[in-house]
Amino acid sequence: MERCFVVSLGFVLACYTPTRANSDATNAIDATCASLACGAHAHCVDNACMCDAGFATLTAAGCSDIDECAATGACAATDGQCVNSEGSFECYTPATCAAVKAKTGSSLDGDYTLYINGDGSKPWKAYCAVMDSVQPLEYLTVTPANENLATYKSGGASIGSDVITIYQRLRLDPMTLRVATADQRFTTSIGNLNHNNTAVVVNAMPYATAMSCLGAANQTADAFINLVGSRFHLDQVFTKAGNAPGGAIRFASNAQKAAISGGGNCGWHAPAGAPTDPFNQRGTTLQLVYQ
Repeated sequence: MERCFVVSLGFVLACYTPTRANSDATNAIDATCASLACGAHAHCVDNACMCDAGFATLTAAGCSDIDECAATGACAATDGQCVNSEGSFECYTPATCAAVKAKTGSSLDGDYTLYINGDGSKPWKAYCAVMDSVQPLEYLTVTPANENLATYKSGGASIGSDVITIYQRLRLDPMTLRVATADQRFTTSIGNLNHNNTAVVVNAMPYATAMSCLGAANQTADAFINLVGSRFHLDQVFTKAGNAPGGAIRFASNAQKAAISGGGNCGWHAPAGAPTDPFNQRGTTLQLVYQ
């Protein structure tokens, strides 16, 4: 049916015949999908609801997220860890505990896999501490306890009982691979003594340090390192210092183990760079390498 527009004086301005093509298409969409509510993360195709990519299990409320990380080998091609997100996932290789926290939002202390310099082919198991803080800390768990200890042997000029500090975890900087030998967050110490006839009380020892004031002929203090079970090896020079220092060091298991003896009058055997009188929290760093 032709329709026309007219002006007020009765003259015809324009006429046209309406087409139904557009309205028919709209009606077709309305008939198939427009009135169909598919819920969250779902869409309609040919009058049927389908889940969006990355979602599954269609219900009246919509579709639920697929946890791609639950599938074995989700990140096998990249040698990384899998982090699930809504409708997707990501493979990543965190170098630090702070990176884990930033990606996952985790605030729980515990074991996490980190990667040297973010290299997916160089994983190691770290214990992440103080994850609820601004700066989480990385530790390397070591076992057994009787092979990761430091000693200050009592006697001679140092009266008291043997001071022995046992390390369960080592504070390891993941960027430099240096152990902070004085970090005693995860240690147990026994004994105490007065150092070299003074009022200075010793009740703990830094890692990898053997010390005594028994005299040059009685260098009987011992320290032990055992990194077996990890991918880390020792790459460290040890030095003897103090008064009449003595002792020796024996490496084993491809430099993953070391037995250190030391002492003197008063003397010690410790990683190079140790300060004078390396006891309590007076330590240095111990260099490791990843193999």
